[in-house]
Amino acid sequence: MPFNNGEEVAPMCVKDYDIEIWRGDKWENLLSVRGNYMRFRVHKFGAVKSQKLKIVLRSTNGDGSMARLYEVRVYMD
Repeated sequence: MPFNNGEEVAPMCVKDYDIEIWRGDKWENLLSVRGNYMRFRVHKFGAVKSQKLKIVLRSTNGDGSMARLYEVRVYMD
């Protein structure tokens, strides 16, 4: 953990990512996040209809670190 080794942000924490949905015959960007440093994120947006969801991990906060994505939940309120 970063608080155990003197780092402010865990190197495997995803820094830049996109959330995309499948519409018709192509992927459409729903949300882009840049400069993230938090381990837990919640994104809220209006209802969308799609058969597929994709999270594209672009970079981490550490040089050469492998990204870690542990869980994805999708709800409709």
